[in-house]
Amino acid sequence: YGAALFGRAMAFWAKGDYARALSELREAVEIDSREIEKDPHNVKAYNSRAWNLLLIGEDVAAALQDVQTGLAIQPSPYLYGTRGTAHAMSGQYDKALSDFDEVLKQRESPLNYFHRAVVRQRLGDPAGAEADFRKARGLHADIDNDLEAQMLSGPSLSKLATQDDVS
Repeated sequence: YGAALFGRAMAFWAKGDYARALSELREAVEIDSREIEKDPHNVKAYNSRAWNLLLIGEDVAAALQDVQTGLAIQPSPYLYGTRGTAHAMSGQYDKALSDFDEVLKQRESPLNYFHRAVVRQRLGDPAGAEADFRKARGLHADIDNDLEAQMLSGPSLSKLATQDDVS
């Protein structure tokens, strides 16, 4: 059910209905929280809740805590990618780069190449950034328009929803 909410949230986001996207993601966080209460070793639920928190953009520290808990239970490339995104969102670019390097050693991912490219730009490595952007686009031609790819460069969903409420 949480995955369906995530999918609906992305659809609302793409249409510019930020308030409904935010509502769907908040409900997904609640579902993930209930899953964790039922099974405190559910690594997928920790990663899902962390990712949804990052998309909402209000509590990066809580997302990092979920990732750390998941990594302590069972390391996975998904958790490293989520942690890399959280580190980047909090301005910890060296840590983010290390996490993206780790995940990309284990599996190719256009999203992680894209996010590593953004991190490399911010660290002053334009050549490395361009190489990662090329790799991301080679794996997913439309990655530049992917909402999750834009997490590191645009306003958070919670800010967009607030702006939407004001206008």
